Amino acid sequence: MENRNSHNKRINRVSFFEKFLQIIFPQKCAFCGEILFAGKVEIEFCDSCLSKIEFFEKDFVDAQEIDSPFFDGVISVCHYRGLIVEVIHRFKFNAKPVHYRPLAKLMHLKLEGICKVAETDFVMSVPMYSSKQKKRGYNQAGLIAKGFSSCSGLPDYSRFLIRTRQTKKQSTLSKTERAENVKNSFAVWPPHFDFVGKTIILIDDIFTTGSTLNECARVLKEAGAKLVFCAVVATGVN
Repeated sequence: MENRNSHNKRINRVSFFEKFLQIIFPQKCAFCGEILFAGKVEIEFCDSCLSKIEFFEKDFVDAQEIDSPFFDGVISVCHYRGLIVEVIHRFKFNAKPVHYRPLAKLMHLKLEGICKVAETDFVMSVPMYSSKQKKRGYNQAGLIAKGFSSCSGLPDYSRFLIRTRQTKKQSTLSKTERAENVKNSFAVWPPHFDFVGKTIILIDDIFTTGSTLNECARVLKEAGAKLVFCAVVATGVN
């Protein structure tokens, strides 16, 4: 009985401490900064901002533009329009790395019912070239993978997929040029890491033509991966 009472007192102290922190440091919407009065919330977006996000209702993105797909499906959280465009732009270019937390949580909620996350072996992210990552200070896809790992309990093995050379900016290129631009620009490292028979969730921020994700998936499949599901925050494909 004493042990139970002692345990309950500890819980009450923790609960009081959490409430105290919520008063002193209230959660705020990651985008607009509005205080989230409901206490600790799962998704750090206010109702107003969430209502302006156009969620992608289909399970999988239509990736027919990829002539020889190596991935086993592309799952998108949102359409790339409206508020999410500004969210991603801030996240990538305006030094707002904290945006990864709500984006990763939204991604986890989307994937849970589609690709049996619990049966996946690990998560990875599309890597940036080292000099570019150093200049930006972080890899946005890597941060989302980190957050997804925290939500799902899956290990994050992003460090075992590397970018071997600098490439041109994909957004300035045509579909054919994009595929050629990223060809042979990724590798698994170290080469002896065991990918054989593994099911992987490969994360990036945006799906446009799919060239980058497909090239990463090709490298992972050649290393022995069984299934590679790609997950993105947003896509311009309907």
